[in-house]
Amino acid sequence: LAQVLFVMAEFLAKLGWQECRTPVRNQTYYWRESTKEAQTSPPYYEILGLDPSKRESCTKSDIKRAWFGWKQIYVDEDGKTIGHPEEWALLMKAYLTLRDNSTRARYECDNLTASARRKLVGLAQVKTTLILPSYQLWTPPEPDEPPPDAKGKKK
Repeated sequence: LAQVLFVMAEFLAKLGWQECRTPVRNQTYYWRESTKEAQTSPPYYEILGLDPSKRESCTKSDIKRAWFGWKQIYVDEDGKTIGHPEEWALLMKAYLTLRDNSTRARYECDNLTASARRKLVGLAQVKTTLILPSYQLWTPPEPDEPPPDAKGKKK
């Protein structure tokens, strides 16, 4: 299991994403530091090599063409997976999610719409202070000054 997570983490890191977990509820989400983006699901468009900003014009044939290009790399003529089967499983999950209209609509609604981005702003704000990648342990920082008392005055 640790190797599976490591391979998936490497694959996502190539795309600029990392899998993270919230410290209290242990919820998985995906974070891109360069753009300060958070998603609740992996970045399926980018995993297939498609531009998520052009998702409205992306057709089923575009999705299948991108998937087929990856299939040429990851599956041999006998149908056996070449290389990391975990990466191929992630590519398959992306393909299966985006090829079906209902699962694609749910994925886009939960991850890529403006309202989903607003909901995930909280994750992005917490990310900078509390949330670390799932393979790191969170330890509370040492307080620089004593906490305020109940009336808001410093002790």
